Amino acid sequence: MNCLLFFKKSFLAPFMVIFVFSTYVHANNMCSNIFKDRKWTKTEEVSTTAQGEEFTFKALINGREEVFTGKFAPEMERRLNLKKSTFTIEGRKIKTPEDLIVDILDKFARPYRYIPDGPLIWPRALRSHEERWHDDRKSASKIIEINKSTPKKSLFTTTLQGMQYNWKERQGVNTPEGNWRDKKPIERIEKFNDSYKIEYIVRKQIEKGIYYDTVGGTLAEQGIALRVKKWYSPHKVINENTLPEAQMLFVKLSDVNAKGLFHSRTEFQVSIPNSFGHKEVASIGESLISYIGRRPMQLDAIVPSKYVENERYGFNLMLGRSQKKNGVKQIGFLTVDTFTVTDLLSSGHRTKPLHQIEIELFPKFQKFATSHKEEFESFFSSIESRYDAELSFVPKYLQAN
Repeated sequence: MNCLLFFKKSFLAPFMVIFVFSTYVHANNMCSNIFKDRKWTKTEEVSTTAQGEEFTFKALINGREEVFTGKFAPEMERRLNLKKSTFTIEGRKIKTPEDLIVDILDKFARPYRYIPDGPLIWPRALRSHEERWHDDRKSASKIIEINKSTPKKSLFTTTLQGMQYNWKERQGVNTPEGNWRDKKPIERIEKFNDSYKIEYIVRKQIEKGIYYDTVGGTLAEQGIALRVKKWYSPHKVINENTLPEAQMLFVKLSDVNAKGLFHSRTEFQVSIPNSFGHKEVASIGESLISYIGRRPMQLDAIVPSKYVENERYGFNLMLGRSQKKNGVKQIGFLTVDTFTVTDLLSSGHRTKPLHQIEIELFPKFQKFATSHKEEFESFFSSIESRYDAELSFVPKYLQAN
């Protein structure tokens, strides 16, 4: 109490206040500097939900004409089939899709703030609040809400352990001398912890797709894929009675003879109720194909033809060298797929698990890809050579082994 009275009456009081305030500001700045190199994890990015223009069409459901709303957009993707399911790279054994993803991100992602001489195109793990790419609005908002509070327990994400960095060894690697804006954060990390293990948040979802065609394969012959895809959370038990988190009908139009940097298609998608069965799907699909103007002259009954089960992991494709705000943007995404294809029409044959890396570019970056072909080819080449992958223009449901 006496000390407090002395402080109030003393002529030193104003200087003490200034000292305390200065100390607070210094401490606040010091804390900000410690995490300065991680600020990029909070910048805004392009949403990865379904993009495109809306359209409406009519279909006959149980004798009644109903109106459906969907979206359509061009699609640019590059599919790379892995020749082997297990292999070893630089002493690291790749046995599972998660091993492969960690190696891709460890090798090609950039944890640094600024690399002027680095690649222009590169992959990166998710931010905790990001949405996944195909979903209806209700489910998407549910995912965002969960991700903001508990990203490791969200419906469609999981966390993988990346490589362990030793900061003393890592300084200067892939980072020309002098590019670190503030070396104090690095020194501070070294003092308390000489190594740092990176965690990658990636998308993970279980997909089940039924493809529809005539018995003679009329749609496939004309580059038309009609499917219903259902999404399931990998964190839930899945059996024949499990309802999907979302269900959507797709019609994809392809040029069967197209070759190039990307496989270009046009995608039409419509959300449909989980209760709809084969009869309703066939009616909606046939109506949508007619609405698009691609109905074949002779079209027999549309029936389930292929069944594809897929375990999909996904993360982001980035553009830019500076990780300042607005210096880097998301231009697409990469997926690692493990899938099987079952023939529903004749043999009932089910393939062995097939493994594929898929790289998809958002439609609005199509012109950019054309004008920067060499950069994209360099990135694709590095992925293909490292993982012994080969380019494929054959859709999943038409692949067999």
